Amino acid sequence: MEAVAVGIWQVVLEGEPVVRDAIPVDLRKCIRGLTDSEHLFHLLLGRMRERVGDLDGNGNIDPVNVRDAVVDAISFVDESVASVEDDKVSPLNMLLTNGSPELLHGTAKKGQVERWRLVTSANARSMEVSIEGATWRVMGSDGGLIAEPYTTNRLSLPVGQRYDIEVSYHQPGPVQLVSYVLALDENDNVIEIPVPLATINAVESSQPVRQVQWPAPRQIPDRPIDQTVWVELDVTQDPVHGVMWMINGEAMPMEPLWVFPEGATVMMQVFNRAGPEHPFHLHGNSFEIIRRNGIEVFDEPGMKDIVLIPGFESVHLKAYMDNPGDWMIHCHIAGHAELGMMAGFLVGDVEPSSGGMGHMGGMDHGDDAH
Repeated sequence: MEAVAVGIWQVVLEGEPVVRDAIPVDLRKCIRGLTDSEHLFHLLLGRMRERVGDLDGNGNIDPVNVRDAVVDAISFVDESVASVEDDKVSPLNMLLTNGSPELLHGTAKKGQVERWRLVTSANARSMEVSIEGATWRVMGSDGGLIAEPYTTNRLSLPVGQRYDIEVSYHQPGPVQLVSYVLALDENDNVIEIPVPLATINAVESSQPVRQVQWPAPRQIPDRPIDQTVWVELDVTQDPVHGVMWMINGEAMPMEPLWVFPEGATVMMQVFNRAGPEHPFHLHGNSFEIIRRNGIEVFDEPGMKDIVLIPGFESVHLKAYMDNPGDWMIHCHIAGHAELGMMAGFLVGDVEPSSGGMGHMGGMDHGDDAH
């Protein structure tokens, strides 16, 4: 059974963001390697703050509440020491939301419509989440708003994935953001446990549910494929360095894998040759998910820069290389990237960076990134 503690902050477009402390001081003392995680947390918060406002596309701020949830996880080595989570699941794992181990409760009114923005900043854990007690639909992903919002029962959140959700309160009562966690019962059978990440209490109101007019999404170009490249994700046991995660047969290659002309449309065929899953991440440019295991995909719309590839599976990605620069591809599990699963590529007439690892500008992926 997992020990779980969470929190959430609320941003109201008409006022200043109301933000809780990232992590209480007493917990901070027992977390090793917190500096990088804390930096990422505040980096994500800064990116989200930049995007508050201009919802109608004309500079007019629509008075819609925005709730941002950065979900994370840490694992305790023992009852007093926490470490960045690795591939192993510890019985002392703790889930965090917005860097907090505390559960907070928010309020809303019946008829209110909100924009929830979800991102996973965990090091290795993919999460399954849902919203219970309200009507909700997906309106945006990594690359911005999508052309046709859609409904679903759950969202899969691999490491680094972002989603924008429209939440409508049609009735009073509790509304919960829930994570579905796999755990072992007393007989060592794998079971699923619903874990509340936040509870919003919707109170009675006479106002009808608003119909929010969101700005038009960025149009996905209708362009033919100019080039096809292959990406193989694999692992090896090095006699000197131990486990090494590889891209195209090499751990952390120093030379750029490709040089694409600015404006090129590239089909990236990505194969996971090992058992563990990899959240594959493209810096600086975006892609559409076209096929999984050779089968056309219809339920993952919009422009993205992260795709989860389970073990021994493949994806076809239509990438639009419109942003010139020295960029990186990598697995978003930090341990895999650190042990070799990262490489650089160039777009346009640019010089490679020192070391050939490409631009490491975090979550800055263009005008519509969030």
